[in-house]
Amino acid sequence: MCKDFASFKAQKIGEATNKRHKLTNANASQKIRLKDIPGDLKFELITQNRWDATLKIDDQFTLYVPDVKTFADCYRNCHDSDQVSCITFSFCNTGGVTECRVSSLQSSDIINRDLHTENDIHCTIFSINILNDYSKALNRKFKTQLSTVMQTDQHFCAESCHASSECISFQYCDGSCSFGGLFTDADKQYDEECTICFPKAAGKYQKTGNKIVSDVISTETKLTLDQCASLCLRWSDGKAKCQSFNYCPKSRTESSCSLTQFSIKSPGTKTTEGDGCSNYELKVESNGNAIQESNINEK
Repeated sequence: MCKDFASFKAQKIGEATNKRHKLTNANASQKIRLKDIPGDLKFELITQNRWDATLKIDDQFTLYVPDVKTFADCYRNCHDSDQVSCITFSFCNTGGVTECRVSSLQSSDIINRDLHTENDIHCTIFSINILNDYSKALNRKFKTQLSTVMQTDQHFCAESCHASSECISFQYCDGSCSFGGLFTDADKQYDEECTICFPKAAGKYQKTGNKIVSDVISTETKLTLDQCASLCLRWSDGKAKCQSFNYCPKSRTESSCSLTQFSIKSPGTKTTEGDGCSNYELKVESNGNAIQESNINEK
């Protein structure tokens, strides 16, 4: 199920059962407690195999992250990694000495302990719930699919899409998973058994003010803010890229999304009053890197 960050849970995957345990009931040596997690990180985790294992570093799928002091920091390094498409991570606490390893291995890959993991009583392997990074379009399916259908559950479908360079969004229909790309309202159709999941990209953008850019590349209707942000984030035509977008939320009329090659902050950019619409640009930190998360929830 695609959903916002929910209550903090963990699921210990045993060899015979899949019983759920609260993280606070884990091996006491881990010292990972709910109070250790900041309020903005109430995420779901799935613990794989054992509490007494760590990921093997191979510098291909799994990397060591230096200077990580807390469990929450290790999670953030996995979730925001630009080195690997991180899905799993291991965190160790040995007498106050911590270690974090992040990996693009899927949950199903971790089942093979000898190949990808090694014993360590001070460590635990987790996989993040990738579904938290996707919004959903209920009762919709793609008119055209990028991949053949595979039988799996929704969680592994999300992991597979996240790990694939060709997958942007995915479709899940009662046990069947297939990949898709960027899509607009014209690219999908009704199906009561299906859901399309697409990246939450709006959090990477911020409003620029009360004016919008006049010259636009294209305009699409019936899109959410996340869909509009995803279009801008990935749109390019040769050297030209989407610099910002105008978004008009649904009110008395249908929502609209207009991509533009111009920044509202650049001298000479033609603008008009928003009149209920807003312009968005990528949020940047002082070092110029895009900020990964924010609290934009406009629909």
